[in-house]
Amino acid sequence: MLLSRLLLFSLVAVSTTAVRAVSTSDLARVITMIAPWVSDHDMVRFLAQWDTAAPPSPPGRRALQTSAALDITLPASLTGDKVKPEAHNGWINTRSWRTFDSSITRRDDSAIVKLSYVTARNSSGTRGGVIISVGHTEPVEKYAEQIHDLLGQGFSPVYALDHRGQGRSTRLLPDDSFKSHVESAANFIADFRAFVSLADAEMKASGEGAGKRFLHCHSMGCAIALTFLLEEHYAESDTVFNAVAANAPLIKPNTDPFPYGVATAIGNLMLLLNLHTYYPPTKGKSFEELYVDTTAKPDRQRIQTARCIARRDTAYTAGHTGLCLGDVTALFAAEFFGMFDAFESFKTYASDYQKKLSTPILIQQAKDVGDGSDGIVINTEHDTFCNTAAEKCTVIKHDRSEHNIWFETDSIRSKALNEVYSFYDANAGIKAPQTPLAPTCQGAMYRAWCRVWPWCSCIADCSHPAARC
Repeated sequence: MLLSRLLLFSLVAVSTTAVRAVSTSDLARVITMIAPWVSDHDMVRFLAQWDTAAPPSPPGRRALQTSAALDITLPASLTGDKVKPEAHNGWINTRSWRTFDSSITRRDDSAIVKLSYVTARNSSGTRGGVIISVGHTEPVEKYAEQIHDLLGQGFSPVYALDHRGQGRSTRLLPDDSFKSHVESAANFIADFRAFVSLADAEMKASGEGAGKRFLHCHSMGCAIALTFLLEEHYAESDTVFNAVAANAPLIKPNTDPFPYGVATAIGNLMLLLNLHTYYPPTKGKSFEELYVDTTAKPDRQRIQTARCIARRDTAYTAGHTGLCLGDVTALFAAEFFGMFDAFESFKTYASDYQKKLSTPILIQQAKDVGDGSDGIVINTEHDTFCNTAAEKCTVIKHDRSEHNIWFETDSIRSKALNEVYSFYDANAGIKAPQTPLAPTCQGAMYRAWCRVWPWCSCIADCSHPAARC
């Protein structure tokens, strides 16, 4: 059966002109690896990427307006959740939108990557400033109601960043701005570090934030934010945040239908074959397939789908058309597998040397769909990270919620947000100082000995990010 499928799909591949970049033997290697886990439909979709027929002409571009005229039409038959009008009426577009240039340009053409962010204020807010790190494919506009709620609760100012490659920020594949692509996960971290520095400096200069800083993140945004915290620990930098609220953080992704090891191997093979910008197997759905309104979704998620459809043809100043994204490329997926490796390394370091993150962390976990994950991220990794890598960490399980807890029905969302507000208040005192690094073995001879002697209590490997050789 496998042999017949291999021959069939190799013939399909040969019939396209894309063999110019990847040989049939290369394709055969990929197909052989993925065949046990994918359907014929998935295989055809995967191979269709090698069809070099000219793509359809892009739709007409509608210039972006920065006014409340950018409200959206609400879906029909909403269930009656008390969604604030600010979620959809264009309120977010009347806030302070700015850009800054990333220090890291686009790899292929050295083009400047412009990062878009919004700042919203409540002049009477005294509970602290909030920095938001949004999730994968999420534009900041999706968080309009969330930002409005934070202001209403007395948190101010609120800063939210469109990560590189999504939202209003520069896309990394100018010829296909719908693909979700990044050239290195480290670029996300560098951008976020610059954004945190910018926001913190502005709050200090204006006296806003009452000296308190809180981090608000979801899924991939938490992978970025937590990696930032790891790197700040390794660099022995002063702590920035009083507390972190992490909504279904991405520590390890669910790679269904592939086992995790198989998924990483597929990603590595695609990179070896120079298929960095191609969709991995089972990915590559069209806009129409991804953005479908259904009454099975909570109101807030349906409103976001309506926003994506309404902004599909909108032209943004960063040079792309469309607000929302599609599936990840092979390179994007591989880079986030690498981020999990960084979390694993830190957990080992924390266990060996009892050196953990000092900033208090609240992890809000969505329901287990039966395989230890919420369908998007592995839940069991939250518990392991919390127990191993952080000094003060709490996991609260939301057993009725899907992955996106803060965009659920009122009964789930309100409870989760109240947990966040209380957690921030409980940790609004003096920021916890950075945990000191573990000692580094002194002297090349001693380091060589400690590499083979398991009872040494110092870091023997100079390549370890915590080492100071």
